[in-house]
Amino acid sequence: MKNLKNLILVRHADYDQDDGHDPKLSSTGVFQSRGLALAIKKVIGREKTTIWSSSAVRAKETAEIIQQEMNPAELIIEEKLWSDKKHRHDFDWLKQRLEEFEGENLIIVSHLEYVRLFPLMLGYDDNNAGYAGGVLIRNGQCEDFN
Repeated sequence: MKNLKNLILVRHADYDQDDGHDPKLSSTGVFQSRGLALAIKKVIGREKTTIWSSSAVRAKETAEIIQQEMNPAELIIEEKLWSDKKHRHDFDWLKQRLEEFEGENLIIVSHLEYVRLFPLMLGYDDNNAGYAGGVLIRNGQCEDFN
């Protein structure tokens, strides 16, 4: 973790709550994702960036919009970032994987648990991340980001 340049944990944007088990982004969510992508670009610029996304449609769509703005950026879909009961305790796995990104930027697009609880596991304070918001961790500091 200490070797990452920037770690940005974001919660997917607003979604169509009447769209079944795995809903897509709402029009508000698409708008939020575009704003989030521009805010991330201000922090990272066009430096090498990897984006990990939950396999949930709403998270993938948020990540794809961010990727378009960050181009070139590699997008990796990771099932373990889904925050259902089956994956809610995969924080140890994620913490170990962070070491692979020495000197790089990593954006993780996931769900509320990963954005609010994972920073606590890393020793940071609670945050207030809402839809299309999250935290930026760099230089030993964790701050709300949106």
